[in-house]
Amino acid sequence: MNPGDNLFGDFFSPSVLGVFKGVADKLNTNIFYVIAHSAWESHYGDTHARELHNLFGLTQGGGRNLSFGSYEEGAGMYANILKNTNAFGAKTFDNYTSGLKQAGYNSATKGYYDKVKGMLKDSMKHFQACLESQGRI
Repeated sequence: MNPGDNLFGDFFSPSVLGVFKGVADKLNTNIFYVIAHSAWESHYGDTHARELHNLFGLTQGGGRNLSFGSYEEGAGMYANILKNTNAFGAKTFDNYTSGLKQAGYNSATKGYYDKVKGMLKDSMKHFQACLESQGRI
């Protein structure tokens, strides 16, 4: 998949970026931390994540993925889960992922937090390429 493909275009659309900004504002943190985690959990907003309006891989106790009426609804639940963790006010991605761990986010998956950390650089690269291909920068 190339950075300018439609999947990336949808994931980095102004409306979805608005959802990420809303979460980052609620958590008083960097929007790219939110984007990187969502990119990992939703595979850059794949069809399944879009159908469920679930960009953050939210599940019922580690089971089935939850479905929401809108991206904003799912994002609101995500922000509420993380608001009392180190993700709130995180100044580094290590602090943010520490908050994910405190919240018990995907704790059963071996190496999960390291994999999420690897997404920060990847998602920033795709964000830049997507905006360039769309002539938005």
